Amino acid sequence: MAKSKGLTNFTAVFRKYFNKKDALLVPNILCYLRLILVVAFFVTYLINFSIAGNEMAHYYVSFAFMIVAAYTDFLDGFIARKFNQTSNLGKILDPLSDIFLQGMALIALCTRLYDYVAVWALLIVLLVKEVCQALYLIFLASHGKSLGQAHWFGKAASFITYLILAFLLVGTPFLLMLGEDYADTVRLTINICCYIGIAVLAFAWGCYTLMTIQIYKEGPTEVPLDENGLVIENKTEEEKNSEETTSVEEEHIDESSQQHEDDGQENTR
Repeated sequence: MAKSKGLTNFTAVFRKYFNKKDALLVPNILCYLRLILVVAFFVTYLINFSIAGNEMAHYYVSFAFMIVAAYTDFLDGFIARKFNQTSNLGKILDPLSDIFLQGMALIALCTRLYDYVAVWALLIVLLVKEVCQALYLIFLASHGKSLGQAHWFGKAASFITYLILAFLLVGTPFLLMLGEDYADTVRLTINICCYIGIAVLAFAWGCYTLMTIQIYKEGPTEVPLDENGLVIENKTEEEKNSEETTSVEEEHIDESSQQHEDDGQENTR
């Protein structure tokens, strides 16, 4: 019964946030574009190629993709607010595309800075945080609730993480070219950036954890629930009319059957 109730409530919340009419809104299309740009960034960052003899060209191209992807993050929010195109789907797609961008950027950095423990630690903290948030969403959805749209601590963590990633992606190739004389300074700089990112992500993770507990205990439900904690289906007028028609037909059939039985009994007598 508990599993059935949780699945029913989760499905109801899922349907609220994922529906066809929101899929083609401009802000959501920009989120799809951002996902494509992230893939383009990742590929161009890993593949070494030169342009006009410039061996660093693939870094510049990949960073350009990242800048455009990050700009779409601002643009989709602006369009959604300006032209009243906010949607439940957008509340999910926007943070998901941000996570995808940050995760792919860190994976790309790990391929270049594979001997830096701090970079791997930053990637692990990011992944663990996002997996936990996904579990929080599933848990709340099974109780007819959700974390809602992005919160200030999540936005702040994303902004600071973007700055750190931008610095590491652009600056690391040049820092590594300084040679052995500056090796300790380079390593310290990279480690400090990563530790700041870890601290910020851990703070946001803690805030989301506390918020999940609070919403579970006191927060409003995203979908109406009955006294047993099961979702109350919001049916359209057509569905209601169809059910009423079916009910009337069933009653008519029952009456007809009863009449035939009565007639049969009278004939037998």
